[in-house]
Amino acid sequence: MGTRSGSRWVSEVPVSKLALVLFGLLVMVAGESRSEPPTTQELSGGNSYAEVCAECHGATLGGGKGPPLRGAGFLQSWKDKPGSELYSRILTTMPASEPGTLPEETVLNITIYVLSQNGVDVSSRVKSPDLLGPITVHR
Repeated sequence: MGTRSGSRWVSEVPVSKLALVLFGLLVMVAGESRSEPPTTQELSGGNSYAEVCAECHGATLGGGKGPPLRGAGFLQSWKDKPGSELYSRILTTMPASEPGTLPEETVLNITIYVLSQNGVDVSSRVKSPDLLGPITVHR
């Protein structure tokens, strides 16, 4: 079941408040392993990831129906590629059931979240997709 939003259908997937709170805590704990707290974009990206991506890519980005977005496999596949390429891939191909329907800001925040969960320093310098170009996946 879905509702019409503009020119696209938006799925009504219930997400429990507890799940969102727990996911937010997971993002904060992951951020504590770094020297800085997660940015607003990263937190927003984490929440959007939980709502839109986790069903296929796993709650901890470990994969499932979709490939893992964290860890050795992800890092190998995306090594030395610009963050803008990941952004473009998500923007044009996700979600798999309705490719290209996610708002650009949501995709930017999800990209920042995925990169940060892989140890890529995106800090607070990314305000637009254009600024993802110089940021590369490495480790």
